[in-house]
Amino acid sequence: MVRLRMQVVGCLALFSLFSMAVYADQVDDLIANLKDNDPFVRADAAEQLGQLKDKRAVAPLIELLQNPGNFPDAPSAAKPTPGPGDSKPGSALSKVEKAKRACAGGDKYTPPTKNSMDAAVLKEHLATLKGGSFPEQKKALAALSAARDKRVVSTLLKMLDDRRNRMIQKDIINTLGEIGDPTAYDILLDGMFEDRFARSDYAVALAKLGDQRAAQDLYDLVMEDNFAVDDVCKGLLELGGYNAVFYLNKLSKHEDVFVKREAAEALDSLDEDALQPLTELLSDSEPQVKQQAAEALDAVKGALSPKRSTGRPSDLSSGRHRRSGRSGGTPLSQQREEKAAAPEVNDKAMEVMVQIAAVEALGNIRDPRVVRPMLEQLQAPGNHEDVKRAIGDFLGKLNSKSMLRPFRMDLQGRDRDRQKMALESLGYIGNDAAIQMLIRAADDRMIGDDAIRAMGLTQNPKVLPFIEDALADTFSQSEAIDALQKFEKSPEIFELLSNAPDVQSPTDKKKVIEMLGDYGPQAIPLLADHMDNFCTDEVVETLVKINDPSAAPILVQALERSHGRTQDRIFSALKEFKDPTVIPELVDVVKKSFWVRKNGMGVIAQLATAEHASKISELLSIKDTQQETITVLDRLGWQPETMDEKVRYYVAKGEWQKCRELGQAVVPPLLAEFKKSCDLEVAEVLIDLGSRDVKDIMLGRLENWSLNKKQVNFLQTKLSWKPVTLEDKVAVAASAGDLKQLKSLWKDTKVQSIFREKLNAENLSLVDRVIRHSVHMGLKEMVSPISSRVGRMKDSGMAKYISEWLLNCGNSTLENAAKNWGTKHGYQIETGMGIHTGSPWGSG
Repeated sequence: MVRLRMQVVGCLALFSLFSMAVYADQVDDLIANLKDNDPFVRADAAEQLGQLKDKRAVAPLIELLQNPGNFPDAPSAAKPTPGPGDSKPGSALSKVEKAKRACAGGDKYTPPTKNSMDAAVLKEHLATLKGGSFPEQKKALAALSAARDKRVVSTLLKMLDDRRNRMIQKDIINTLGEIGDPTAYDILLDGMFEDRFARSDYAVALAKLGDQRAAQDLYDLVMEDNFAVDDVCKGLLELGGYNAVFYLNKLSKHEDVFVKREAAEALDSLDEDALQPLTELLSDSEPQVKQQAAEALDAVKGALSPKRSTGRPSDLSSGRHRRSGRSGGTPLSQQREEKAAAPEVNDKAMEVMVQIAAVEALGNIRDPRVVRPMLEQLQAPGNHEDVKRAIGDFLGKLNSKSMLRPFRMDLQGRDRDRQKMALESLGYIGNDAAIQMLIRAADDRMIGDDAIRAMGLTQNPKVLPFIEDALADTFSQSEAIDALQKFEKSPEIFELLSNAPDVQSPTDKKKVIEMLGDYGPQAIPLLADHMDNFCTDEVVETLVKINDPSAAPILVQALERSHGRTQDRIFSALKEFKDPTVIPELVDVVKKSFWVRKNGMGVIAQLATAEHASKISELLSIKDTQQETITVLDRLGWQPETMDEKVRYYVAKGEWQKCRELGQAVVPPLLAEFKKSCDLEVAEVLIDLGSRDVKDIMLGRLENWSLNKKQVNFLQTKLSWKPVTLEDKVAVAASAGDLKQLKSLWKDTKVQSIFREKLNAENLSLVDRVIRHSVHMGLKEMVSPISSRVGRMKDSGMAKYISEWLLNCGNSTLENAAKNWGTKHGYQIETGMGIHTGSPWGSG
């Protein structure tokens, strides 16, 4: 029996020795893996060593934390194709270049024609462009666009640079794109970067030229301004070709979530076989062709794949992180899959992952030797916030008062850098003892603001009352908002933001808007309160992100404050919400704002219902929306009922006989219409109905020099009026823009008195006409009065327009007066495409 027992004991001893040897081999192997080239292998090894809790792993893990390792660089992506004319000779390269252009429809461009239009017709169109009405100019541009005749390009480029053509700027840009002459490239490129109001038009027109250089330039625009991503994606899709896919793929991995989303949606709109021309070359008989095609495909790998990754393993751009978990809680296995899908992931993200794995492993081993290295790493420059947070979690759980003694000494010293570092470290540690030290530091006048900011790093509700007090203090409000940004969303934070006093700084207000966006629909009323001239764009972006129909009325209100890309986002959201209740308010905005009308009418047309038809009919009085309004009303089957509605409807459709058939009852509303438009066809109807007020209305407008040449002629021939007084003659010449006649009349000294009298009128539109005529004629006697009048103008849209026009009038005295007015009222002088650059002084 004893012998049997000894045999059993011996077997167990041998098994134990064998197990220890296997265990030792496992630990040694894992320690060796901490220096593997693959960051995921290093992270896995650290994780397993932490589970084994073997003390031998402490030193290697500390070394890994301090030096997460340099792993080999990922293979560099193939560079995009050069532009036309840059390709090197060679059949292989030529074959690959042809395939690249064919990708996603990038070979659809043809050169413009030289003489596709009859010379006489061309001359007529050019004359219309220089002196026709806006509708006539638009028709001429449409004809030139269809003809694609390159002879008009130089004229169009000159018109593009003239501010007077602002109303048809979009049509000019589109025509240049349709013609496709490469000489327009540089002008369109400058316009795309400098004119944000027409950026989308410039981007698409630039792409239509078919020059593959545009892909790089469009991409550079997003790098300069993230908000241009919508316009850039439109341009890249229009351009097509390998380069477009290449840069859309790069944008789909941008750190900005909106850029990533827009680029991903653009890629999703492409056919999955868009890269087929290159794919076919992988089986080509020439090895060089196969190699170059493979390199090109590798550069856009996964661009059109449904599994395309638009993020990174760890969101390194976020300002708010969880208190625990690797890289925001993403498992290693999932990070490895994401890394495989996006091989160009930032190496810094991999280092952070490895460091966090080392910290968690050391935390599991819980060896006292790790405290000092952890403290050093907590204060080491260059460590990412996620790494510091993981270290802080570990140190906070130790709950050691002696560990905090060095921080206490730093706070009592006078070294500001060490004080800031100590406060930040206490914030990451975040246990009760650290919080108490931060609370005491908050009362210190020298370091109080830094202590408030560090409280946010704790993410502990215990510090919220102190942050709330700081939020109410104007001098520490910014630091309190920075602290709140570090917290995860919660009912407590939302309540604090809801009850917060007015935020003074626009920068801080934008941070509050960003935080409110995390709370979804319940934050919409609060976001409306934050909308002002500084933060409209941010509020709109946040409301669009929340994507709730209850935000529609607020978005409509924002239209008057916004422009460009922001307006585009508002209109897209309104179409998506499909809320017809916003139509009355939208109609009011469209009536007031020229810049809202085009897209605003599109939304109204989509959402219109019969119950809103009467309200929509108010837009019939606006010339540039009449046709769209008529189309909407006819689709709704609307029929005018009141006299005002009938007048608006018949006038808009040009049905003058129906107006006459209404009899004398139509005269009052028709007179009201005539006072606004001075439409000569309306005047004809009123005269036929026996109205005697037409002449008085036209003479009133003549007095303000606001009739045009046709209206002056109508007044003289149809209404048998003749100018008798000198003032009448001046008014006729000024209204008709007859500078030759005005120069002739200027010889009479009384005309100077008339000019000065009109210059001092309250009506700034009349003042503008006096100034323009004086400048065009080069009237030196008017320089001093105009300079004085400009200085007295109050801030208004018309006053700004006058001052801007004078900035380049060619007279230094008037230009200085305009600059002084701008400085006085807080305007900044800008240069670039669309700015008036002529020198009209004396040009008449």
